[in-house]
Amino acid sequence: MNYILIKELDINEFEVVIDKKTKTIHIVTLRDESYEKLTKKKISKKDLLKYSFAFLLDREPNTSILKTFELEIITRYFPEYESEIRKIIEN
Repeated sequence: MNYILIKELDINEFEVVIDKKTKTIHIVTLRDESYEKLTKKKISKKDLLKYSFAFLLDREPNTSILKTFELEIITRYFPEYESEIRKIIEN
């Protein structure tokens, strides 16, 4: 996952750079409520974003990922997202 670079812009907003063949930049909002619901604070927000982008990249190219979005929206496109993330965190 070295090609996923995450920079905290503020407490709830992050810049995620996917450095692959085509470099893309994404601005992601991750509110505390969503973070706590998904992780129970077992991992950091940055780690959750890394896992979430790895999840997305397994399903679509980085050029198809929205440029700006709230993390919770992933479930709308991929209903299995929350259960997959919880499995990763528990292992």
